Amino acid sequence: MVLAEFGDFAMMRKMLLGIKSRAETGPVTDPSHLHGPYPTWIRKVGTKTVTGTLSPAQLERYRPLFDNTRRLRELITELEALSAQAVEHAEGWTAP
Repeated sequence: MVLAEFGDFAMMRKMLLGIKSRAETGPVTDPSHLHGPYPTWIRKVGTKTVTGTLSPAQLERYRPLFDNTRRLRELITELEALSAQAVEHAEGWTAP
């Protein structure tokens, strides 16, 4: 299953979608000072992290990309676990 789905994501770029609430200033101590939530797109450009706020229309337009990215991360985690199990089995090691 992992390898079958992994091919669908070969051209995907690293993306992260977060929904954040912002405080007017300083630390949030009073929930009435929160604004949002704001859908935020966080990505790497070279060595820098770039953050942008998405409009509701952009969020809906790009939701499939964000869903695919989330699924890709799940598949990578699954593949890492399977790889560790294969090595442990091949070497006769006991999993911790």
